[in-house]
Amino acid sequence: MSQNDVRPLVVEGYWLKLRHEGPESTNCHDATSRDYHTWLAASASDNRAHSLIAEIMSRVVARTPDWGTERQILALAGQHVRLSGWLMVDQEHPEQMGKTRGTLWRLILTPVVYSIVRRLDLDPLPYMFACTFIADTASLTLPVSNPINIVIGEHFGVTTADFLHYLLLPSLAAIALNVAVFLVVFRRRITGHFDPALLTDRPSPAPDPRFFRVTAAVLLLLAVAFVVGGIARVPAGVIALVGAALVVAGGNILRALDPRRVARDFSWSLFPFVAGLFIVVQGVERRGLTTPVGHLLHAARGNPLVTALLSTGISALGTNLINNVPMALVLLSAIGSVQGATGRALVYGALLGCDLGPNLTTTGSLSTMLWLLLLRQRGLEVSSLQYLRLGVSVTPVMLIVTACIVGVTV
Repeated sequence: MSQNDVRPLVVEGYWLKLRHEGPESTNCHDATSRDYHTWLAASASDNRAHSLIAEIMSRVVARTPDWGTERQILALAGQHVRLSGWLMVDQEHPEQMGKTRGTLWRLILTPVVYSIVRRLDLDPLPYMFACTFIADTASLTLPVSNPINIVIGEHFGVTTADFLHYLLLPSLAAIALNVAVFLVVFRRRITGHFDPALLTDRPSPAPDPRFFRVTAAVLLLLAVAFVVGGIARVPAGVIALVGAALVVAGGNILRALDPRRVARDFSWSLFPFVAGLFIVVQGVERRGLTTPVGHLLHAARGNPLVTALLSTGISALGTNLINNVPMALVLLSAIGSVQGATGRALVYGALLGCDLGPNLTTTGSLSTMLWLLLLRQRGLEVSSLQYLRLGVSVTPVMLIVTACIVGVTV
């Protein structure tokens, strides 16, 4: 036992419960120094009798205000987490074995569940913003880069080759603009240096090399399959489903992945949500409400440049009013049949508006909403106004430049 006491450790699991304790002997019964006791288990369905006690020391909480308030910390119950800290034996509660814990060992947490930027002691917000903005900005290049690309692309018969031909240059321009603006906006928050050794000076759980090889092989096959399938007009959803099935099957055979956990963690509610959007848009279309949008989109027949600007602007506006998924469905009806350069300008302008437009507000896409939720779970708050200020500084410029490129190249 002594050889493992005060040993560094990293574990993963589900927080069954978190509780802000009262005065304890570990803190000399100081009423102002109260630790958080958490119960960690392999599965969210386990009970505390099979859990490991993980303590968040009051001194750690005091040094890390970004974790949020007591209420925000306690709200993390049920989350899947990765914890790093020091293993210690608890000699005060042997009677709780098999009741409220599965072992007398407990984990005393050092800064926990932090991203790479936290491990490098960097300001996280510039990098968090870069993640969500670039995720949208770089999603123009391929049909599989964004669900919106699949919806619009498959409806109008846009192949992978078409995406690369007409949208690769606008995508590169948007990425360059996004990076340039962020370097200016965040110039004071990203100065200085960091020590790469901070990424390796903490223990990490040993990965499964066999499962890693299987996953890497499937991802490489998927990359090829998406390109070939796009040329052969094989639905991207079919290719993605086969790839997911291969990864889950490989993980199950190697005992590196539990299919039940995959099923439990999967967001099944997304399917009826998207299906509901299709139904709502069909109702809007039958009432003729998409007709005015169609008239606006076709107002500049014969002029691909103006058409691209109109399509991009209307798509981006609608995306931030009603979200990019329903707006994409509205556009399918409003655009109607397409032909020639003007038709291509309509379709690719719609893709620009629905892919890049969500960078303007927090309501533009589902991914941005999930991003906000993930940040709040980690104690980072980003207001809608703060997001809008950053979005205004970069999104309109990206939309105009990319629309112009599409308008002169279609």
